[in-house]
Amino acid sequence: MLSSWLPRFARFLMGGGTATALHYGIMQTLLLHGMPPTPAAMTGALTGAVVNYRLQRDMVFHPHRGQLATMRRYLAALGVGWLLNGFFFLLLHDGLHFAPLAAQASTTLLLVFLNYWLFKRYVFS
Repeated sequence: MLSSWLPRFARFLMGGGTATALHYGIMQTLLLHGMPPTPAAMTGALTGAVVNYRLQRDMVFHPHRGQLATMRRYLAALGVGWLLNGFFFLLLHDGLHFAPLAAQASTTLLLVFLNYWLFKRYVFS
């Protein structure tokens, strides 16, 4: 069981890592240009999600349903993830006074397993 799960999860992490690097890069650029931390984090997350869809679809899950149906499910999961990203970032940054990058990194770690489960069971099933 683990041997069949691990390679897929590793590809998921590689695709997600690429999208996350883009997310963080955009967030940092927006912060440097004066955007407040929470909108910068949310904008970075949205941009990374667009790239992540393609990487997860093509490299990891290979869905059998059509593109439009898969994209609808991805957008629903994205909405859940985007709201949770904003919630946890706000909690950690504004509530617990984490630095923006530390708040986003912690948020990402909290959401990685939820995202894998949603993608495997709902989006790309």
